[in-house]
Amino acid sequence: TRVGLSTLHHRLRGVRTIMVAVGIVAFVLLFFLCMAEGIRLGLLTSGDPARVVITQINKPWEEDKLSLNLVKILATAPGVAHAPDGGPLVSGEYQASMDLIKRNNGNVGYASVAGVGPHFREMTPEFHLLSGRMPRPGAKELIAGDIARKKFSGLDDDVVEHLGVKWRIVGTFTASPWWTAYLVGDAATLETAGKKSFHHLLRIRLTSPEMFERFRQAAARKLPADARIERETDNYARRWKSITETAAAFTIAYILATIAAMGATGAVAMTMQVVAEERARDIAVLRALGFDGLAVALSLAAEAMLVSLLGAAAGTAAIWLWFDGYLYNGAGNVFRATVNLHLLLVAMQWGMVIALIGGLRPAIRIARQTTMEALRDA
Repeated sequence: TRVGLSTLHHRLRGVRTIMVAVGIVAFVLLFFLCMAEGIRLGLLTSGDPARVVITQINKPWEEDKLSLNLVKILATAPGVAHAPDGGPLVSGEYQASMDLIKRNNGNVGYASVAGVGPHFREMTPEFHLLSGRMPRPGAKELIAGDIARKKFSGLDDDVVEHLGVKWRIVGTFTASPWWTAYLVGDAATLETAGKKSFHHLLRIRLTSPEMFERFRQAAARKLPADARIERETDNYARRWKSITETAAAFTIAYILATIAAMGATGAVAMTMQVVAEERARDIAVLRALGFDGLAVALSLAAEAMLVSLLGAAAGTAAIWLWFDGYLYNGAGNVFRATVNLHLLLVAMQWGMVIALIGGLRPAIRIARQTTMEALRDA
């Protein structure tokens, strides 16, 4: 292997061919996966095991409908935390999309709107008001997450339209990753504007994560049979799983990457065949010194994998420089496209598979050669 690598500078054309081919595969694959990684991190880093989410089974979370009376019923359940004023930390939340908000690139998109209860700040310690104030109950007011401010230039006038009503933006906040692109207002006011008398979901803060099972058993006796009671972390994990199972982006990513990988595999195969011919004298000397065919074949495979790994790293670096941190509007929210170590390892795995398949034929031929055949080729 060391002998082969020491002559790489004499075969730069082949090295470039493999690196470019594998780099293209990594770039195509990660272009889609970096958006999915942003969704994954946004969901899986936003939950708190001390919070409970109650929704309806077998219905999308945007359409969950739970009665207002349940807020009062659950307030007396064991394990429910209370605010300093004595009020239970039980919040019925309204969830909706606000369409046709102008983005910073001049196009239009949609922002997520959440109506929350009066104790939202006590329920979510990660929430911090950066400027302005909280919306007043009964007033057509909203606060915007800092990511929403960056993504939607339509918020610059501090007035947006939702449900046919003008709403004033009175503050900016930061919170967990999934919430920073939301517009947040008073749940009762939003529901009145929408002429609806239900909450989309219920969120409860417990005194500790260990109280979940006791709370769940008590709440199950009071809730409808189709109510789903789960930790907030499990709720976000379930939503991420549903995205991976249904999102077309994953299918497109793997189809395009597979097509590119087929071309890259052919490029690796032809390049390694040329490498084997160019290194015929080296191979003959190694065989004459006592190395068997398998050892020499493995050294060629190692060379192909090393160059492929460099190509995968180059493709990952390119997508990182171009796309990492981009605010993407999709999956019901705004999130940052993310290129991280996890995606680098994915790209390298693809590069290694391409190298193994592409270099298989010349490696098998060399492994089957006798020492005399290697000398004759030289």
